[in-house]
Amino acid sequence: MPNHVYGIIVINNMGTPRRGVLQYAPTGNGLRSPSQTIGSIIRGFKSSVSKQINLIREIPGLPVWQRNYHDHIIRNERELNEIREYIRNNPLQWDRDDENPKNV
Repeated sequence: MPNHVYGIIVINNMGTPRRGVLQYAPTGNGLRSPSQTIGSIIRGFKSSVSKQINLIREIPGLPVWQRNYHDHIIRNERELNEIREYIRNNPLQWDRDDENPKNV
């Protein structure tokens, strides 16, 4: 969808858990977050992407993202496959989306 992003974060066992969350959580591109929460990982991602988008648009400081995020814990392979399928097929719904400028 042109108006939002989906992602699946995989947290590997890379060390001793601290307070129930691993100290480092890798992202798919090899970046690592020293944070101890999913929220910090998302915040860092949004910050980095916002800076790049605003550099390209030449509009520093302009908000890019909605506040907060929606998360879901994937508990098994079946759920993972269903979510992957949803992510693959979701852009096909853009023509009917209420936020599509063609539908406003």
